[in-house]
Amino acid sequence: MSCHTFRAAPGLRTLALGFALGLGCGTHALAEAELPMDTILVTIGRVLQPEQQVIAPVSVIGREEIELRQAGDLGDLLSGVPGVTAAQGPRPEAFVPNIRGLGEGRVVLRLDGARQNMAIRHRAQTLIDPALLERVEILRGPASSLYGSGATGGVILFETLDAEGFLDPGQRFGGRASLGYQSNNDAGFGTATLAARSSEVGLITSVSRRSSDDFEDGDGSTLALTESDVLSGLVKASWRPDDAQRLSLTYLGFVDDSPSLSTADRATGEVIDRSTRQQSTSLRYQLYPENGWLALDAVLYWSELMLDERPVAPGQTRTENSLSTVGLDLANSSRLQTGEIAHTLTYGIELYRDIQRGLRDGVPAPQFRGSRRETIGLFAQNRAELTERTDLVFGLRHDGIDSNPDEANLIATSFSQTSLQAGVLFDLGQDWAVSASFNEAFRAPALRELFIGGQHFPGNFYIPNPDLQPESARNYELGLRFDRAGVISPEDRLRARLSVFRNDIDDFIEQRVRGAGAAAPFTNTTRFDNVGKARVEGLEAELSWRAGDYRVDLFGARLRGDDRQLGIPLESIPGDELGLRVERSWRAFLLGGRLIHTFEQDRVLGGMHRAQPTPSSTLVDLFASWQATRAVRVNARIDNLTDATYRRHLTLINQPGRSVKLHASYLF
Repeated sequence: MSCHTFRAAPGLRTLALGFALGLGCGTHALAEAELPMDTILVTIGRVLQPEQQVIAPVSVIGREEIELRQAGDLGDLLSGVPGVTAAQGPRPEAFVPNIRGLGEGRVVLRLDGARQNMAIRHRAQTLIDPALLERVEILRGPASSLYGSGATGGVILFETLDAEGFLDPGQRFGGRASLGYQSNNDAGFGTATLAARSSEVGLITSVSRRSSDDFEDGDGSTLALTESDVLSGLVKASWRPDDAQRLSLTYLGFVDDSPSLSTADRATGEVIDRSTRQQSTSLRYQLYPENGWLALDAVLYWSELMLDERPVAPGQTRTENSLSTVGLDLANSSRLQTGEIAHTLTYGIELYRDIQRGLRDGVPAPQFRGSRRETIGLFAQNRAELTERTDLVFGLRHDGIDSNPDEANLIATSFSQTSLQAGVLFDLGQDWAVSASFNEAFRAPALRELFIGGQHFPGNFYIPNPDLQPESARNYELGLRFDRAGVISPEDRLRARLSVFRNDIDDFIEQRVRGAGAAAPFTNTTRFDNVGKARVEGLEAELSWRAGDYRVDLFGARLRGDDRQLGIPLESIPGDELGLRVERSWRAFLLGGRLIHTFEQDRVLGGMHRAQPTPSSTLVDLFASWQATRAVRVNARIDNLTDATYRRHLTLINQPGRSVKLHASYLF
């Protein structure tokens, strides 16, 4: 099943030739085969392969879709993916992705291969302007056997623009200038991109600027402190000495100087001036000689997210927090044969160090104590083609993690964890396939959770918990897929996917606030505890129909989560969701609309310092695109057409009301 014919999406064709041996196909096979244009290639399994060969559900957001959505932040970009949400409200500096009800560090984020490990409540895990992205890959479900700590909910890979994908074949120099406007918050934004390449060297640079006033919700109320002033930049150089090798160097910067709240995902809190700085640098080497043994992907990276929160009222304190990560990720795929069984063996090593620093009025802050963590992970995964119809996947990873505080009076911790993956994909024939999988995953306690101290709020104080153990998850999943051409007419194609899963999590970590008089060993305190056993279960369904110029997508997700020890619901589970998307294109025009209904989520306890019930909502978006000339493109949208008042689950601030968006770009 592993050497089906397929065609890379635009911008990935050259990369596909390099990755071919990881799929067991020579580059000549890809070059000569009749390859379906609509096959989506993904790298989220650490080897390039068609999306339908990945056992776990995968969603891909490509460059064309990114432009069509006109997303102002990553939360907007991820909306409409089954089982995926972002609990940030309209402030991008609070972006925390949630996959299948698991967020707060339970989703691995990688930006051009660099891990993004920041973990502070009410603050972002990573930041990037969507205008600088080429594509996003989202894996739903545990994946620690390949990606280590934090992949209990899933994995999101962000890939930035690249000269090879930006320029047309044979084009040596080009660029794009774009301007946009959004009515709700009177936002203006623009992006300038330049790219050049020779036979061996490529270079791309892009700068994006966004500036806006405060949003208004559907009731016309101003969402205070949602204004923004964001500057993002990308520089990427690449060198390809031959078809078998590629070396690239990427620098990405993000700067946001905006007033906000210390609790940026809420409507109330301490008003601050926040300066957010993010930098990420990665050096990537890819080697794909046509010998069957090497398909190497090596990334050396450094990333840092810095938050400088300055007081605006007397008596407030200034906090400066940063988390930097330096790491090395090596993965190789080898093609083997045992008898008549073909194997694709993917194996490697991941090493990274997190360094956390926090200051409060210029002195070390106990709320974000100076500390460091070293992680080493060894992994291997084998995909065996047992028969023409049956693929068996087995993977194993072992991680060793050491966490050390800077203060001598605090206790260092060490963890080791082994994560297993096993799955089977069986072709039933007649365009049907079924899959079954078991995945183990874990999340090591964050540095802040282990070593936190100081005041939480007046009268309540954090205490560290060196006895915290890693969360461990076991996910059982069944999948059913359908893919058929010529269902109604000769040129149409119908695809469907259903996933049913149960994720059992032991030693689930939660922040526990204890008040005076509570029957607990600690009173008037907050600390992070392992709370026992949790279970998240649900189903996700997707259906996509393409027929010439028409496109119809249906999707839905139903999630339930419970603390099995206390018999109470998990608060991080979003409401059930149903969505419909319809498009029609002809000549140079595209028109479409999207409807997403989110059901009420009232399976929460409520009360102070807890998640609140989230009302149901129905959102209607309309969009259009006009390719006026080869060089000029105009996109238009109306988001939240009915001006509904709503909010995302886990946030206490409303989302924006109706907004008209316009975007024009000139390609040269």
